[in-house]
Amino acid sequence: MKPPPAACCRSCFTVLSDPTIDHVRVQGGSESEREAAQRRFEQFSGSTVGPHDLVVPVDEVYSLGRLDLVKTHVLRESDGSNTLLVTLVAPAGSRSSIRIGMRYVGMISSSAHSRMVVTQNLTVNDITGRGSYWTSSLGFVNTLAFSTAYFQPLVSNLYLQPG
Repeated sequence: MKPPPAACCRSCFTVLSDPTIDHVRVQGGSESEREAAQRRFEQFSGSTVGPHDLVVPVDEVYSLGRLDLVKTHVLRESDGSNTLLVTLVAPAGSRSSIRIGMRYVGMISSSAHSRMVVTQNLTVNDITGRGSYWTSSLGFVNTLAFSTAYFQPLVSNLYLQPG
């Protein structure tokens, strides 16, 4: 089998190093998320952009707290212009969960000691925004225990978790 001509390969794959952006297009997410991303990335229209220039705006759009991923890609259009395509990926669905577990502790020495705990746990995620969760656990059999906790991120690296 003979390889394709080199001209074909060059036309199929183009590497753009620090291209000048002519247009910005945002897709995915909700209307308000697209508007926020458009405002943040529109500054690059007419500018030469490298990957390092996109780090801060991607982080700012991601920190809105409602997206799983913010992707950027430079597209070479058929008319020769470059479009910065920003793709907002929303969460796939609820990550809430119900878990059941068991713990058994046994000790044998001059007497035998045995303890078994069955635990059910309910965790509900993203109640008041991305990263928040409420969890409750109930343990029973040889013991009775209940615990609940709520975790709320406030801003980057600052969280509220009442004890």
